[in-house]
Amino acid sequence: MQKFYRDKTKIFECDISVEGAKLNETHARLVLEFPNQRNLLFYGNIDANGKCEITVPPLKEMDEGQGTAKLEVIAETTFFESWSDDFTLDTSKKVTVEMVEKKAPPIEEKPTIKVITKPKEEPVLENVTDSPELDDVDKLSDFKNYVKKNKVNINETIKDKEKYLALLVNYKKVNHLNKKDIMELHDEIVSQHKKHLI
Repeated sequence: MQKFYRDKTKIFECDISVEGAKLNETHARLVLEFPNQRNLLFYGNIDANGKCEITVPPLKEMDEGQGTAKLEVIAETTFFESWSDDFTLDTSKKVTVEMVEKKAPPIEEKPTIKVITKPKEEPVLENVTDSPELDDVDKLSDFKNYVKKNKVNINETIKDKEKYLALLVNYKKVNHLNKKDIMELHDEIVSQHKKHLI
């Protein structure tokens, strides 16, 4: 198998002997047939001893691959396909680049502190059916029932002002109480709490 190159010249050499024709009237040419590409034709010189040399320049415009090489000889007016063989087209010089990853020096890890704050949870309270006008005593006992239904510890809740206010606001909404009613209820709760009656 012959080898031709995309980046350097190759001299194709062979010996030709002709019978029945003059050697000085004989011509040789090399045909390189590339599949799915164009064919190339190169003419050579034959000396008095029958030595043939055909110069094949670098084939830069052709893709690397394989094909068929044929030597055609024309002796006076007769055409001969005297030789045929497969060939490869390659690049004589190849450069391979391999990336080398440079490792960065290790980074000294410093301890970090992350603070996560939890929002204060407001008690989830059940709605109690609306009740008609209640007097102060009824409001207080109704409020106690409301607290029990929602499983809230009234003593702890009174100590936490935000939870206590949230509880009162929700109770006010559920029972449609006005500001005066809720203030009276508040005063009664505080009074009862101080006397340890709640």
